[in-house]
Amino acid sequence: MTEGQLETVLAELARLREDDGARREVLDRASVSMLHRPALGGQLIARICATEETAPELEPLAELLGSALDAARIARENRKKRGSAFLQTLGDAVALASGQGRLSPFHRLLLASAWTRNGLAAPASLELSATDIDASGLAPGIPDRTEADALLDDLFQNLIEQTEGDALALHAALTETFPAMPPEMRWHVIRVSTERAEPIHARLTCFWLLDRDAAIRIAAARALADRAANGALTAELAGRIVVLRNWMPPDEARGQVDKAVKLSMRSGLTAGGTPAPWITHSVMATLPDGGGAQSIAISLQSGGRRMVAMLLLKQGHGVKDAYTIACNSASEQKALIQRVKDEAGAVSVPASWMERALSVALADGLAAGLPPAPGLVEIAELCGLDRLRAEAVTTEALIDALPAAERLRSLSVQARGKLIKASEGWWDRHEIVQSWFEESDPAHEVLEGTRSPRSVEAALWRWLGTRRDYWARVVARAADVLAAAGDQEGMSRSMLNFLG
Repeated sequence: MTEGQLETVLAELARLREDDGARREVLDRASVSMLHRPALGGQLIARICATEETAPELEPLAELLGSALDAARIARENRKKRGSAFLQTLGDAVALASGQGRLSPFHRLLLASAWTRNGLAAPASLELSATDIDASGLAPGIPDRTEADALLDDLFQNLIEQTEGDALALHAALTETFPAMPPEMRWHVIRVSTERAEPIHARLTCFWLLDRDAAIRIAAARALADRAANGALTAELAGRIVVLRNWMPPDEARGQVDKAVKLSMRSGLTAGGTPAPWITHSVMATLPDGGGAQSIAISLQSGGRRMVAMLLLKQGHGVKDAYTIACNSASEQKALIQRVKDEAGAVSVPASWMERALSVALADGLAAGLPPAPGLVEIAELCGLDRLRAEAVTTEALIDALPAAERLRSLSVQARGKLIKASEGWWDRHEIVQSWFEESDPAHEVLEGTRSPRSVEAALWRWLGTRRDYWARVVARAADVLAAAGDQEGMSRSMLNFLG
């Protein structure tokens, strides 16, 4: 994509303002093109910095940036160098704009939000210094902490009203501004929130403890320990952190949470009861795609209220995303579940499978030092998963636990061969299997250094040998989902045999 094509994309987005599907297609194509021409990312940042806050073209520019950041994150997770190269180019462009004084406070917040929303650490150059804040008039001179906290209380109240009391939305609104704040201001916001007794701030505290930024986790955990030392920890919050500490990496933050738990126990405080879970009508799960990502949709009801909880699990990353969608009616809820089934090939699984899959995903993430997405706190509460714990399961153990494992060991070579041949039809029945292929840079590098067909094949098999556990786990997880779904077609047995 050239600079002229960038203008064409922006014009297309403006023209298709009312057609979400068509806009998504334009953004997807443009994002892939930009990854191959990182310089366009720098031009995009420059355009955003030069665009006024009220200009109508700012919306498509920000939308294109968000889409490109998401594509770059996925590429990097899938071990493609162009993802990292593109993010580096964008970061350099932001640093250049900051150094040249072209980043207003508004643009810093806009860019910080774009990076954070797409699960990326924002460039350090977005951070406002104390001098910048004084010069901008964002925070006029404050004589004492009392007045400062009063201003912060007003900020919390305004954000709570804007998010309609949704704790997860409030958390997102705050964390999206954090990269533009000086560290001391960031930690102060977290501390004040953690010290507050209102239920919405108790939830915020839980979300801070699961932030993927270790510094944010530590700030919240220290404030929590101080609160426990002062005897100000509520029974309800104490009960929550007893569970949450099992979802946290074994670092300083978890140590501070353990300290808070011990202090509360010494004071005689007992963990409070958990709210009654909602009724679970159904659980739908997709097979994992080639990147190891798997979606789960849960249909929930409490009285006249209905919602769908969504989870994204990713191999090597744990619980990547967790959020809920409120539904106005039973028909709207059913339509959403049907859409997940039709578009992603999801199958119906029992709730017990979901809890087991979450336990394994928690352990998978913690092995990489990653806590689960904060939204898991609410979903676990809604689904009654008050005993959810991380459970590390090896690929071999996952395979051995599959229902057909024992029977397949007794099959003849011919019978196993027939099942392996049946793998030819996998992607006809489950479209997601078409994403099961290697496209990482290391795989391409292996093939680029070979010449003859025989050497290509030999190099490919050597490379695949290094990826055997990864793909065995993807296939085993797929077989596990199908077995849990009843697997009337016997595809899970075919997959399990393929692993042998």
